[in-house]
Amino acid sequence: LEAGQTMYHGLGLTGLSKGVFTYLTYNRTHTSATAIPFNAETRDDASFHSTSTNTTRLTVPTGENGWYIITGKVCAANTRSINYVQAYIRFGSLTLSANMSERSDSSGDINVIVSTVFYLNAGNYVELFSNAGGVSSFTLKGAAGQYQTNFAMVRLVA
Repeated sequence: LEAGQTMYHGLGLTGLSKGVFTYLTYNRTHTSATAIPFNAETRDDASFHSTSTNTTRLTVPTGENGWYIITGKVCAANTRSINYVQAYIRFGSLTLSANMSERSDSSGDINVIVSTVFYLNAGNYVELFSNAGGVSSFTLKGAAGQYQTNFAMVRLVA
């Protein structure tokens, strides 16, 4: 494969793909079911995301219509009173994918991963939402590595 080329095993897709990976660099207190604002990017091939305007959105740029793999991870910091943590990907008012993790112990962070494949047109955007039960507020982790809240999407190219 050449630089910038990705192969999606099992899907029979190869080609030049574009995408974005965003994440939080700080811990953020969340109080309700809300879209998460992302303040940093590891990669953004075509201005899918802005760290200054509409920071909750991953928006399809002009000329990039197509099928996308969209994934997000919510990492809620340890709070004993959390009953569950939810993560869901939304396209406008439509929830594309949702997942929930219930607390099975009284310690440790709770990680929830959500993903979907969806066709998007230029100007369409998706957002990652999170919520928790049993608490009035909770902290989304922004530390580096496996303990970070992140959001990404990659266009599939045939």
